[in-house]
Amino acid sequence: MAENHIQRLIEVRNIESLKKKIPIKLTAIAKVLGQPIIEQLDNALEWSEEEILTFDETADTIHKGYTFSHLSAGVNLEITSLTYGEEDSTIKCYYEGKLVFHEEERELKAYVPNNDWEVKINELYEKALIAEKIEREQNKKIEREMIKKKGLRLVQKLKSLWGGLE
Repeated sequence: MAENHIQRLIEVRNIESLKKKIPIKLTAIAKVLGQPIIEQLDNALEWSEEEILTFDETADTIHKGYTFSHLSAGVNLEITSLTYGEEDSTIKCYYEGKLVFHEEERELKAYVPNNDWEVKINELYEKALIAEKIEREQNKKIEREMIKKKGLRLVQKLKSLWGGLE
């Protein structure tokens, strides 16, 4: 009987987290506002002759995901979004040092609904959407400028090969 109640609670929490788009919001916040998590392969750290630890920039790296901490704003909120392939991923969110959300390979492992952390997530998600839009616009502007420069170089090259094209 208790097992059925627990299973039903898990189903309710799963539906609730999906309706509130918690996994989408947490991933977007970590990706846009956070920092990448990079794994270094092939012994990327080496000791120099002066016994100084150096990083070999030619070593292979793997992008593992993103991490975000809001502690600098005085809020004890941490999000980690890891990717292990196309489908496999882990999303964790800690608020005030306690695990409030955990999804592993798209299966809900923990979700503690609470207005305190969810309001902060919604605010951060709005900031992430704005930052993402600004970044997209900047990238489009840079791309247009590059295309324009390439076009000007092509015109210059044609002029140098064939003379003025007036």
